[in-house]
Amino acid sequence: MKIESFNIQWHITTLCQNDCSHCYYKQYKFENSISFERQIEIIDELAIDFTKYSNNLKICFTGGDPLLFDKIYELLEYCNIKGIKTSVLGNPQSISSESATQLKQCAIEDFQLSIDGPEEIHNQIRKSKTAFKELQEAIRILKTKDIQVSLMYTLSQNNYNYLEQTINIANGWNIDAFCFSRDIKDDYISEISPIEYKNKLLDIYNNIILRNENSKLFLKENLWKIPLYEKGIYSPPLTSPHNFIGGCCIGYSGLAIMPDGRIYPCSRIPYTIGNAAYDRVYDTFIKFAEAYKKALRKSECYSCRYLKFCRGCTAIGYIEHKKLCQKDIHCWI
Repeated sequence: MKIESFNIQWHITTLCQNDCSHCYYKQYKFENSISFERQIEIIDELAIDFTKYSNNLKICFTGGDPLLFDKIYELLEYCNIKGIKTSVLGNPQSISSESATQLKQCAIEDFQLSIDGPEEIHNQIRKSKTAFKELQEAIRILKTKDIQVSLMYTLSQNNYNYLEQTINIANGWNIDAFCFSRDIKDDYISEISPIEYKNKLLDIYNNIILRNENSKLFLKENLWKIPLYEKGIYSPPLTSPHNFIGGCCIGYSGLAIMPDGRIYPCSRIPYTIGNAAYDRVYDTFIKFAEAYKKALRKSECYSCRYLKFCRGCTAIGYIEHKKLCQKDIHCWI
């Protein structure tokens, strides 16, 4: 039995126009070292191999800014030919009528941009007085080409108290989804108690989702599922392969490829399991998935009744303890 979808986040370049204060990418030292010819081979291999495991394969091209990679449109077009779904995670500075037209022609499923707060806060974090207006303009251009747009918000000390305000701002824009995640290296976020974080999630649900039926908020955060399940709002599927029915993608429904080919279980976990420059990605993933399942049996999560559809954020546990399969520090169970 196959899983429904498998997602690969491919950091195709290190080039970037920004120097955002919360960027986890800066801690990694990469060089672009996979040839274009090998990149095409990787796509060929992925198209063949992951049909054994998943009904749908999707590659999210990111960076840096993937639109600064000179052959990005060729890769997107080739994925389309091979039947692989694509999305792009990039910067607003690269969005123009011309680039948006090319993205539309490549049939991407969506374009993800980042938002870090209301205008003043967003500009401070982005270290630019024009960042917020550039974001709005990029959204406008993408939507004129009928491209779905999602916004990602990274919770940190600088914007933790502005999340609800920013969700309400974004709900008034012409976007398709808004989601947030936690800054895994921010000391302020690490010191938030599990109960405080639970209450944060519940406040957002009660004050935003229940009061706005048109809210664009997407419940990406895995810990959402626990209180929603307890309230009888979330109903997980009854059956699924590999004993999981959602939750953290690590060892189950996703991985990351870095610019030099290193394969990570997740782009936020600097834990090398192979290198796509010379390893077959699928074989690397299957080997890691078996090791992950064994390690998971020894974790605190393994005895939890929510194991199948939660497992928290493995990246947060890893950064805190420097080991995989560690409990999410904000889990209140």
